[in-house]
Amino acid sequence: MIISTLELEHSTNCLGYSLYFNRKAKFDVESAAKNEIPKEFWNRLQKNEIINEHGKTYFPGMVLGKARRGIKISFTTDTRPTPNIISFINESDLFICEGTYGNDNDIEKAIKNKHMTFTEAAVLALKGEVQELLLTHFSPSMLNPDEYKDMAEGIFRNSTIGFDRFVRTISFKD
Repeated sequence: MIISTLELEHSTNCLGYSLYFNRKAKFDVESAAKNEIPKEFWNRLQKNEIINEHGKTYFPGMVLGKARRGIKISFTTDTRPTPNIISFINESDLFICEGTYGNDNDIEKAIKNKHMTFTEAAVLALKGEVQELLLTHFSPSMLNPDEYKDMAEGIFRNSTIGFDRFVRTISFKD
């Protein structure tokens, strides 16, 4: 796993996080057969082990196909939207972002308190080309965040309103 951080814009020090879960390359049976790799070594080679046996050296690249995309989850809260967030969250499978204010009429409060509106979070998700936006970190004055979901969905269709004990399963693609 690769963990990245980004300094955010808030009234105190605050970091955003991006977690990238690596994925092993796919095992290529045809390459293994073509390279005459004994089946007893396949598992070890797939785990990136180099094997010296029977007077030969076997390398993982002899049985592994192309690298495959992993899973990326990014998280930002307690921040104003900044341009560097876009590249930081780019192509995330899940972008968990604050939505302190659901109503665009609260933009002055958002600026003053260094938070975001649903609209601003959705713009980041759109520009960052993420798969899903999960809004969280709501103002206590917003009693029902679902009332403002359309503010995010009007910009970024795949927006979800978080709630206590929310669970999301993310699977590798392909």
